[in-house]
Amino acid sequence: MASSSSLTSIAGATNGFVAGGLAIRGERFSPALWASRDGRGWKRERIPPSPAGTDGAVQTVVRVGSGAVAVVNEIVRGPVYRKRIALLASGGGGWRWVGTVATGALAARGACVDGGSTMVVGVVQSGAVERGAIWERAGGTWRRVLLDRGSAAAGCSVRGGVAVVVGVASAHAAVWRRSSAGSWTRVPVAGDLSLTGLPRALAAVTAAATGFVGVGADGARGEYDLGVWTSLDGLSWRLVRTTDAAYRESGYQRASAVALDGRGRILVGGRIVGSGALWEGSSPLP
Repeated sequence: MASSSSLTSIAGATNGFVAGGLAIRGERFSPALWASRDGRGWKRERIPPSPAGTDGAVQTVVRVGSGAVAVVNEIVRGPVYRKRIALLASGGGGWRWVGTVATGALAARGACVDGGSTMVVGVVQSGAVERGAIWERAGGTWRRVLLDRGSAAAGCSVRGGVAVVVGVASAHAAVWRRSSAGSWTRVPVAGDLSLTGLPRALAAVTAAATGFVGVGADGARGEYDLGVWTSLDGLSWRLVRTTDAAYRESGYQRASAVALDGRGRILVGGRIVGSGALWEGSSPLP
């Protein structure tokens, strides 16, 4: 990958891996995708020009069936400044634009697959007020669900007909849940509020055979540490408390991505002071 690029997301695909981000040229930036069969050699994918003729970046990539979908945040050119969430899909030998999720003062933060359809989560802004948002495809149109005032949705996952969205609401770690036949409701999160003034926040979530694992930041010690939460059913969440040094390193740590390998191992991506970081350990789920 060239030095004028930035990576934001990676996903497994049928023939290897797909990574997404942005390419920078001068003062302009555009969505970028790379593919790899083995995770070592990477090749830039061709993306057709955006129908909106905009600057943009791939926020996240998710696997859908035998292909992948990339969620793109774009800035729409024109006399009025506005943003667009758009989708790129692979298939038929290349990538193609497959539609607009929403436009306005908004941004996508994450996505997941629910019953073969892509679900997008993020944030919308009205004046000075931000609210988390979920966009779900109903038939051929997108339906938006607004979450609590002062919230932001960061990631989502689906397991056994139960969908969960994680994020933050008024400095609390927050989870919203929906069963296959129900509506979205916010559920309690143990250890959702830090008493030090630094918020706890969930940034990503993934599903496993026995439940969900969410990751983010824990400010309980007065500095940001790696935060990990678990739930067996998406209803009851607990903050993992352990003596493992990885959870209590000095300085700044903040998780932004999580994956389970099916063999009892967990990988967590994020940042420490001045650089990216990757933690590896045993899954906190039974």
